[in-house]
Amino acid sequence: LLPLIFVRKSPFIAHSAANGQFMLFDAEKYQNFQPHLVFRSSAIEDISIASYFKQKKEKIACLTGDKRIQCRMYKSYQEAMNGFSKNIFMFFGNIPALALLFWAFAAFGFVPILIEIPQFLPGYIAGIFTIQFLYAKSSNQNIFLSTLLFPLQLIFLFITLCNALWVKKKRKYIWKERNIYL
Repeated sequence: LLPLIFVRKSPFIAHSAANGQFMLFDAEKYQNFQPHLVFRSSAIEDISIASYFKQKKEKIACLTGDKRIQCRMYKSYQEAMNGFSKNIFMFFGNIPALALLFWAFAAFGFVPILIEIPQFLPGYIAGIFTIQFLYAKSSNQNIFLSTLLFPLQLIFLFITLCNALWVKKKRKYIWKERNIYL
């Protein structure tokens, strides 16, 4: 959703991203800013910290696809569901309707083209394959497998969005076996 070059090059705070499992800091700046202390109550402390550093005019970067760095975010489907439900709307400016609109466009964007201008359908499909190729290539994933699993990704995204709506309504998130109240 956010081209990672924007994280590095753009001055806009909205173009911040980070992965909490592996963040590197200049020790002196970390001691001065105390980011984990400042954002200890944040449900998305990694992104909050990245935004904070960008706000302070510090350079940040979010890198992907380096085989030297690996982590396992979650051990089970339920852990992944809880984790992604906690912060999925943040990728859409904390606007659930925008997240659902994105999903609907990703899942059913071909329908208006199929109905109104079917001759553009091959170009649309080629665009989907190109995007999947670029995602897979930029993160060193298997391109064939990534493209093949695209429909399952859309199903998981929909289920995650529905779950996120439910937990947002309850205002209670479970993450890493902790209750987080937002």
